[in-house]
Amino acid sequence: RILIKTPLADYLENKSNLKSQYDVLIMMPLPNPLNLNSRWDMINKYIIDVVNILITMGITKVAIKIKPGLELDNISFLQNYLIRNGLKDVHFLHGYAYEAISISKIIIGQLGTTLYESSLMGKPYYIYEPIDAGLDDSNIKNSVTSIDYIARDVNELSNNISNKNNVKLPINKLINGLEMSVRIN
Repeated sequence: RILIKTPLADYLENKSNLKSQYDVLIMMPLPNPLNLNSRWDMINKYIIDVVNILITMGITKVAIKIKPGLELDNISFLQNYLIRNGLKDVHFLHGYAYEAISISKIIIGQLGTTLYESSLMGKPYYIYEPIDAGLDDSNIKNSVTSIDYIARDVNELSNNISNKNNVKLPINKLINGLEMSVRIN
């Protein structure tokens, strides 16, 4: 068995020392189209619910990471909704996820690859997977983390943030091994 440390690990470790500009980064969700409980229109509801719970917690420096290829209509709807409700300081970020993660204190998102990226960068990651996002309990049970860390509604998310109940991946076990350049030489 040959273990190779992913080059991404070193790269992200170097990015993690940047000054935080946002208290919270919300990763734009993607519903699971293979699950009948999933609804595509939940994307806006997901963001609005998370922003509202953060505001009630007194957290106002919020950014939303937009997924590449997302139609601009969705973004304008969210921007207009947030402005109409007095939330003018919520920023929408484009570009690479790691760039947005590096300038944020905590990350809220679905059970996905940004969990790994955030963990490599030492950033607390809170999983929010409402039922209408389409991830069912059987998929969660087969994932890399315990269901104890996964909020299925905004109240659970609020409790997880308040109690610092974020996912703690065993990074030292995920990235152990020699550098790729050492292995291939």
